[in-house]
Amino acid sequence: MTGGGDPDNRHDFPGGFPGDARNAFEKSGRTASEQEIFSHVQRLLRLRREHIALRRGRLWHIFWDRSAYAFARIAEGERLLVVFNSNGEIKPVHLSFADTPLAGAHSLLPLFGGSAAAVRDNDADVKLAARELQVYTVK
Repeated sequence: MTGGGDPDNRHDFPGGFPGDARNAFEKSGRTASEQEIFSHVQRLLRLRREHIALRRGRLWHIFWDRSAYAFARIAEGERLLVVFNSNGEIKPVHLSFADTPLAGAHSLLPLFGGSAAAVRDNDADVKLAARELQVYTVK
């Protein structure tokens, strides 16, 4: 949604009130960019619903710096890795799984964004686009 500083950053959601000119609760009432965001959030919600580790898994911090963060979620035999880049530029990230529940992994299989990556000697390298989120199954 567009807007500036407070209070211009708290507009009513289009279609939430009688007399609104459009209804963004319906696909036909969304702009192209609103639909893109809606679809993105839907994919994330589906991923969360399908993977217990994202809902109830133990959290392990794997990597962090000023613009990137990686964490693992582990539950009932499922190991997932979530990596994101908040920077406006491409970000290579070197991950070390030694002394974590991901130790001994041999590959990262993409569930959301990214591409498959090999793990060698408990280390993996991933590359994230600007403001990208990647989610992997750890094998």
